[in-house]
Amino acid sequence: YAFTTGKTRWAGFLCGLLLWTRADLISWPITLVVISGIFNMKNAIRIALIAGLTYLPWAIFATLYFGSPIPHTVIAKWVAYSLFNRSPFVAHLATILNYLSLINITGNMRFLGPLITFSPIAWAIWKNAIVREKMPLILIAVVIIEVTRLTLTRATFFNRYFVPILWSALVLFGIALGMLWDILRAARIHKYVFNSALILILLTTMGSWIPFAESARARQNYRFEGSLKKIGIWLNQNSDPRSTVLLEPLGYVGYYSERTIIDEVGLVSPRVVELKLQQIESDRYPSIFHPDYIILHCDDALRLSSDQETGLAQNYTLAQEFNPLAFHPSTPGQ
Repeated sequence: YAFTTGKTRWAGFLCGLLLWTRADLISWPITLVVISGIFNMKNAIRIALIAGLTYLPWAIFATLYFGSPIPHTVIAKWVAYSLFNRSPFVAHLATILNYLSLINITGNMRFLGPLITFSPIAWAIWKNAIVREKMPLILIAVVIIEVTRLTLTRATFFNRYFVPILWSALVLFGIALGMLWDILRAARIHKYVFNSALILILLTTMGSWIPFAESARARQNYRFEGSLKKIGIWLNQNSDPRSTVLLEPLGYVGYYSERTIIDEVGLVSPRVVELKLQQIESDRYPSIFHPDYIILHCDDALRLSSDQETGLAQNYTLAQEFNPLAFHPSTPGQ
């Protein structure tokens, strides 16, 4: 908003703060600088300079304190999820596009979701109306750059990375829909057809996302509140404060337990990242780190506890089980 209204100093300052928030959001400042340079090079230099000066204190602090301005979590996620990932780029692109869909369609027809979302946008671009102003141009550029970046780096393991481009796509979809409305409202028959189609899309969209919302609520209740949070509280109340805990995922348990965590991704465990670079799998971490506690996913429990290389059967006993859905890994189809 600051950029499109000509407040370039504010735009540069906010871009700098954006980098304080997440370093991997750098595509936004780059996009603003490049597009600004097309219209006015002086404004582009101003935005880049102010953004750089705003971000500089953090870059200096991170270099002195952590040894690098690049957050360790970025490196850990790259090594854990992307470095040895050889899955096809098309699959990652499909994951992103399906998340950006207005309609949640599964199965063989899931391509219809992205098609419904991006067809009006493509039509508006083709008509050359949506790129006449700076704001839509920025959003288009950001969507293209971010989708390309996430696809090529195979960084599609967390869909929260797609949220900024989802906002951009929704704004562009709204602009395109407004253009369609302006064109079709003059003809009465077209108006009825357009209104009917719009109502149908809205109803279909709401209906398609109800199961998704129910699934999200169940995941929060059973996985996060009913399992991970309770595990963290149990460790806090029943383990020695000096205990070490090997686990994945890190968040809830690490927060509520207040124990020393060895996480299998390596977000707070640089040694884990070193092991992953040697392609040493997480099944061997118990015998390497010898943690006081190990948290197993329910579907890994049978496999890992019977594996002699992990040393679980010889060195560990079951302390507590958290199973709000009464899941058992030997029961098929659950």
